[in-house]
Amino acid sequence: MVSDSGLGLDDTDIQIIGLLQEDGRRSTSGMARQLSLPESTVRRRIDRLLAGGVIKIVAAANSEKLGLPVHVVMGLSVDIARGREVIQAIAGLDETRWVAATTGPYDIMLEAYFRTMRHLHAFITVELAAIPGVERVESAIVLDLAKHAYDWRQLMAAADRNGREDRDSDAAPLVGADAGLRDGAMGRRDRSRSPVMGQGGAGP
Repeated sequence: MVSDSGLGLDDTDIQIIGLLQEDGRRSTSGMARQLSLPESTVRRRIDRLLAGGVIKIVAAANSEKLGLPVHVVMGLSVDIARGREVIQAIAGLDETRWVAATTGPYDIMLEAYFRTMRHLHAFITVELAAIPGVERVESAIVLDLAKHAYDWRQLMAAADRNGREDRDSDAAPLVGADAGLRDGAMGRRDRSRSPVMGQGGAGP
């Protein structure tokens, strides 16, 4: 497995990333023994991954144990002409963990954490309501988080499998139901809204 990134990541890099995700405090000597590599090689690769912005070594906290039990995902419709300033304003709010311009039914999606439902209510009716360009907010409270993982070895392996399947399918013409599925998906894609930060038109 070789990454398409400019750094030219290989299987050893992915293995090192996986080990650090399991335990960010793992020693380079321990990883070197596990991977049967010189410690200097492991240290040099970690330095390259850090310098290239491929990884950051941080503490992943449990939000509930920190006193932030209300976990919410929100979808926002905004004035497309003000999209950039809206997303920058939302990204500056302390409650948000990630904020992104998206295609589909929402222009912006975000994830945020709150102490109480009152805190959530104030975030929507005071913080978001004060941002010019926000037109509609829909929120979904996360009841049970079934998976929260960053196992890039699995993700990249799945991408590689899918890439092989795509190449195999490109070699054979689509017929019958398969062709209909492809045409239907293309039709839906043509009708999707342009992302806030994209270069396309201004949406419907």
